[in-house]
Amino acid sequence: YDYPRRKAARGVARTADFVTWEVTGGAGELPGDVIFSAADCANWNVTWAAGGCIGSGEASILRGPSGYMYEVIEAADSVLTCETGWGSQWWPLGLVRSKTWAASPQWEQMHATPFVGGPFGGEPNVGCSIQYNSLHLDTDTNTTYFAFWDVSFHPVNKSSPFSTWHLYELVWGEQVLPMQWPGPPQQGPSINCSTVDSCKASCPGFVQCPSDGWYYCCADPGQCKQEHTCSGTPGLLYCACGH
Repeated sequence: YDYPRRKAARGVARTADFVTWEVTGGAGELPGDVIFSAADCANWNVTWAAGGCIGSGEASILRGPSGYMYEVIEAADSVLTCETGWGSQWWPLGLVRSKTWAASPQWEQMHATPFVGGPFGGEPNVGCSIQYNSLHLDTDTNTTYFAFWDVSFHPVNKSSPFSTWHLYELVWGEQVLPMQWPGPPQQGPSINCSTVDSCKASCPGFVQCPSDGWYYCCADPGQCKQEHTCSGTPGLLYCACGH
């Protein structure tokens, strides 16, 4: 993850001794480049935040009998950390495939993107709501399994966040995609802009002006009627809450 540029990527390397690592050559010809980047998720059917998809997080790869490698991979916007405020971040899963270790963005995309979650998959717009996916093949039965955790940061019926592990068996047949986020009903907190921290946690579209520290919540201008404006960011008039 490149913190200054806010770009994340996934690569591949090989080693014979877990001391020296190579990123080129070998079986499948490692590309010496990333295999998933922001270019791969830029056009997914997700209403990404300003700046678009930043790239990838955790992933799982399984090689099938056809020779394809199938990769289920997280993608996110804003930053590669869990932004758990309501309406703050998307964190869906995509599915791509390739028969070689092709460099980004050459892996084939599934016809439905993302594969799990996103705005049309019932995912809360909260970072890290989908975590730690994995693909497994039972070689005795030739059955493929897919698993991931859902994380509930704003559950309606509980007072604290919790997570649940889900396991699926791959079967033939056309399914409605994306897969739906399987967690319980969620409810965002009431907007509270009495402090910058409470406003950031509860206000969708929270903005803090980098030049002077003023913070804004245009989702509930009734709480924030000051007429301060942020230089270079139009539309924030009457939304200032404080600094």
